[in-house]
Amino acid sequence: MSKFLTFILLAVLVHSLDAQELKFDSTMTTEIELIKKIKPKNDYKNWQIVTSYDSIIYITGKRFTIPKDSKSGYLTLTTKQSHTFSSSSSCYIIVQENEKFKEIRNEKSLIEFIGEIDNIHEAILILYLNGFYYDYSHPSSYSKLNNGYKFKTTKFHYCPNKSEEKVITTDKNGITEIKSNGFYKVTDDCYTIE
Repeated sequence: MSKFLTFILLAVLVHSLDAQELKFDSTMTTEIELIKKIKPKNDYKNWQIVTSYDSIIYITGKRFTIPKDSKSGYLTLTTKQSHTFSSSSSCYIIVQENEKFKEIRNEKSLIEFIGEIDNIHEAILILYLNGFYYDYSHPSSYSKLNNGYKFKTTKFHYCPNKSEEKVITTDKNGITEIKSNGFYKVTDDCYTIE
């Protein structure tokens, strides 16, 4: 009987840990907030998020001065915040390691910086990098899998404007499967996002 009771208690504990991990705070919907949740693959002590205006908006470790010979280019992540308006964030990450600097300014270097996808925030960031909108307001829009996550997302197409539901599966390495559930909103409108 005690083995059975131990098994039940462990099952409840594991289930509650999964449920806690899936709690997604609605304030974590901007790209900048998602980037703050990155657990880099290397144990970088000092890294910062810098906006396109050279404002430091997030610091891990010690604050450091941005080198004058900083490169150009920004991580520009566009997400659809509603069906009619979008928002774009332009930023980059700069890492200080042994008096040297490394800049993360494009999707490839960001994915290398992240390494394995360790949490739901990194998984959603990968969705945004690939142009998928995740609707955090519907708890049924995602589920935790053994080795990743499954999301119901929207892909927006322009001229004519239409919305396509896509089911995206991720694992520790990124997106593993994309399945279309078809278009659900088609208009004759022709809005473009710059």
